[in-house]
Amino acid sequence: MKKIFLAISILALSTVSCQKIIDIEQEDADKRTVIEAILLEGTNNFDVRITETSNFFGDNTPVPITNATVVLNDGTSDYTLASFADGNYQLVGFNAISGTEYTLIFQQLVFTNSMKNGQLLPVGFTRQDLQ
Repeated sequence: MKKIFLAISILALSTVSCQKIIDIEQEDADKRTVIEAILLEGTNNFDVRITETSNFFGDNTPVPITNATVVLNDGTSDYTLASFADGNYQLVGFNAISGTEYTLIFQQLVFTNSMKNGQLLPVGFTRQDLQ
């Protein structure tokens, strides 16, 4: 009987716990622009998605950046991407050539990428802030 009482007592004590609510005060961080893009060698559609981050404790749904002017430059020509959905831009049937440096221009940010050994490095653009 003592064993049963002891087992019930241990079980009852193990299900009881304390709770303390801790409020963490964080400052709102600056919103950041997020550009998702990949440019493949050969003739392909070049798709770009541009969004803005939201508050950490908020909705956390990326806010699409619409009606922006997005341009891809190959060093000799500018190719303007068409906006086809919220935050999505596309250049249909673009022929990316190995060894060529491409620059993606969006408002006042410039992102540069180039092909090496026949492969264009995806997404890893170098950010250069324009003055």
